[in-house]
Amino acid sequence: MQASSLVNATACSQCRLNKQKCEISSNPNICTRCLKGGRSCDIPQLQKAKQAPQVPKTCARCVKSRKKCVRASPLDACSDCIKRGLEDECLSNIGQTSQIAITTSRQPQFDTLTSHSDNSLVTTNGDKLSTASNFGVHSCFSSSLFLNAMDDSLINYVDYQTELEDPDFIPTIADFYLCANWLRGEEFKKRRPDCVMFDRERFLSRYFQAPAVLRLSTCCWALRQSSQAELCLSYFNRAMKALQRSDMDPSLDLVIACSQLCGLAIDYSQPVVAMKFLVMALKMIIDLKMYIDPADSPWLIHLTLREKEERRHVFWYCFVSYATALANFATQIQLTIISDGVHHPSQVLDPEPIFFLNNAIPFTARLFQEINNLKILFSHPPSSPELLLEIQSACAIQTRLPDKYTLEFDNPSSVTPSDMARFILQCSSLASNLGQLNLILQSALSIHSRPIMFLSIAPLEKFKGDDQMKIRQAINQCLNSAWRIYSLYKFLFTVSTAELVESDELWRYDPYYHACPFLEMVFVFWFFSCRMDPSWMQFTDPALRNPLEISAPLQLMMSKRPLTFHGGAAIPFFTVMKCALDEMEEIARTNVRKRFHYDDYDTNVVEVGMRVMPLGQKDDQASQPVEAICYMGLLGLQIGNKIRWKGVVEDSWRLFWKLL
Repeated sequence: MQASSLVNATACSQCRLNKQKCEISSNPNICTRCLKGGRSCDIPQLQKAKQAPQVPKTCARCVKSRKKCVRASPLDACSDCIKRGLEDECLSNIGQTSQIAITTSRQPQFDTLTSHSDNSLVTTNGDKLSTASNFGVHSCFSSSLFLNAMDDSLINYVDYQTELEDPDFIPTIADFYLCANWLRGEEFKKRRPDCVMFDRERFLSRYFQAPAVLRLSTCCWALRQSSQAELCLSYFNRAMKALQRSDMDPSLDLVIACSQLCGLAIDYSQPVVAMKFLVMALKMIIDLKMYIDPADSPWLIHLTLREKEERRHVFWYCFVSYATALANFATQIQLTIISDGVHHPSQVLDPEPIFFLNNAIPFTARLFQEINNLKILFSHPPSSPELLLEIQSACAIQTRLPDKYTLEFDNPSSVTPSDMARFILQCSSLASNLGQLNLILQSALSIHSRPIMFLSIAPLEKFKGDDQMKIRQAINQCLNSAWRIYSLYKFLFTVSTAELVESDELWRYDPYYHACPFLEMVFVFWFFSCRMDPSWMQFTDPALRNPLEISAPLQLMMSKRPLTFHGGAAIPFFTVMKCALDEMEEIARTNVRKRFHYDDYDTNVVEVGMRVMPLGQKDDQASQPVEAICYMGLLGLQIGNKIRWKGVVEDSWRLFWKLL
């Protein structure tokens, strides 16, 4: 029998087994029943166990920290002391807890006063009176305990099972005012409000209960276009820290926060980090089944119409981000999201409009998916120019915009006053950013034909009749799209600076919302002016033969906004465009166009890409350039025989041009 069970026993084992009273006989070593039955009795062991000192259940350290003392056996150290490497101290302190209540007649007067004060503590419970001693609380303590308590470090009283709140995650009034002023201010209405896909009023009303990562990422967005770059970076780092500390249970708030962090990471030249945030948001969308419309989701029947519409807006914003990443990034996302099951976003009046509505979002997503399909198609060059012509003919742009979403020019190379009035009316009536939608459409049409147009670096006589016709059509299509992109940018610049619309409508005319169409336009004009063989000029539209005249206006457009507006991700755009426009101006001055020869390419070239650097570090600490964000690069060609576009497919296309 174990010692712990003997302490509480009142009879020998045989009497307990028979459930009989155990009476000790004249012989103290045996009870009367065991004596009559002629069997052995364990009464001596029982008496020894009761006389032995009892081992306390809690060590002194656990008593101080008010924690449960867990020990494998009564004579072993507790688990908490073992973790701290204090086994010896724990074993040496066993029994100290029982000694706290020991009193002697030699206690000083301080102990006597303490004893009287403790006994005077009385609690009432109806008519019954009870002192502290009635509950087993010893009333007199040694004065040394009080002195030791005053000298002990506070670390001895820390409860290690509790967690302290990180100051970086605590919401403040200053943060609340920052978000409120941004979400409700006039400046917000002018700056791309479609980036806020959530219900602003609901967010502000529960700001202090919202997850830290959502609060901090929104603060970062509020400062994104301000001059407080260091404060914005601080909020970004705190938001990343909060995301790492979160439980990562899928929720709508985390989807919103990850989507915001994705856009911010791109601004900070962190494409790999941005893709991770986007993938996290997409995985949570799959877990939450947001690809099913809230109206068709029985598990969301408890949501109001306003909350269901918010989920719709969040889904479509994330889906457009997903399609944008497919069209812009070289790394493909190994996830498939289908939007067919979700209704298009709409407006909710409660009683004022709640959301910033952009009816063109579904068409924008489809066009980005078309661009991604073209990137995959031309990711590796075919074995011959003839095969390239066949591939391009078999793949056509499937997305066609409705007439009400299409901005049609009277003349693609210019914007007339009637065009501007008609476009403003269309954008206002449809509550859509039609300028950006048409820029993406023209970019997709240009990308579809640009690889075929690049075949015109070779003389006309190298191709047969049908092949010549396909190349001529591709040249005219690219030029037509480039001029339309130029006219659309001119329209957006004019409206955004001439105060032709209300301030809360300016976000629909932001010319810097997407920089990739501008880059595509420059690539087409540069190739037509500097690389295309002159023998193809006779087949082009005479109205589209003067791209050299637009180099100065393009330079002016580029100079109207700092290069760092889109963060480090936009720097490669402006670097390549500046070099391309400089070469166009040089040819305009000298009127000398060099024929293309692959062997003339200098091996000592500069590859332009996006430099990835640690957040908050200087440029000299950046890594080697990686492929920049764009729809399609230069496909192996070089600007001025010195500048190359950094990309995985560039080298293989560079070898393809040797076949010409």
